[in-house]
Amino acid sequence: MMRSEFQLSHAFVSRHPEAAARVLERLSVDMAAGFLAEVKVQMALPLLAAMVTPVAARCLAAMPVGQAAMLLESSDSDVAATLLRAMPNESAAACLARLPASKRNRLARMINYPEDSVGGRMLSQLFVLPTTISVAEALKRVRQARQLRQHHLYVSDDKLRLSGALSLDVLLRADGRLPVAQLPIRKLPTVPVRASVKEVAEMAIWIHHQYLPVVDSKGRLVGELNFTRLYEDAALTAAAGAGGTPSFLERLWLSLAVSMTALLDMLFDSRRPKRNINEHGV
Repeated sequence: MMRSEFQLSHAFVSRHPEAAARVLERLSVDMAAGFLAEVKVQMALPLLAAMVTPVAARCLAAMPVGQAAMLLESSDSDVAATLLRAMPNESAAACLARLPASKRNRLARMINYPEDSVGGRMLSQLFVLPTTISVAEALKRVRQARQLRQHHLYVSDDKLRLSGALSLDVLLRADGRLPVAQLPIRKLPTVPVRASVKEVAEMAIWIHHQYLPVVDSKGRLVGELNFTRLYEDAALTAAAGAGGTPSFLERLWLSLAVSMTALLDMLFDSRRPKRNINEHGV
């Protein structure tokens, strides 16, 4: 096997896995994946656990399936499930197929949410910034991400728990030397990943929000929920359960509710970036 051109002291990795994880996150996916594939499994595991989930998941997807599966097999089941959820479906399925039956079955149960749960309706592949990096590094990562499908720019702490959302406008104006942790990070209400669609659709919090982060039992970000899709799914599910389809008045009310929620979201979300990303080069 060819060794990676990138060299990182094994002693440094062993003693400071979180700092080493920040270094790997700055590299290209192929280079970071190459390094993870070359080091011993016991050295790679704390790195994967410390890296921002979407980046770690992309690294696993870029590795040979056998090596990625070996890392997942050796990882804590909770960490492995989190990474599998963030991987592209084909890559996750290929890795699962290589695992021993007991581990495969356990992980399959953990990553497959009930059909009527929030987990089945959310956007699961998100871009996340750690609070420990600088503003300059954060902007570099946003530029590299190019197109972001999500609504909020999410930030996580050193334990990968959701810290909140960051305005791109604030990020663009901030001193590049400051750590992201010192910027005004807005707290957001969260939605439990295993909550039912019906239960969450009836939450009053949607009066003020169109999009909300979805978290697991440990407070880690696993997805983003769009009220429009959620409410439509809840309405159609209820209609199907009643043996029919939504009436004209029900559809009209749904349209009005979605429109009003989007309008209120714009009014209340005063820190939403006002600029076009492309105009500023990110």
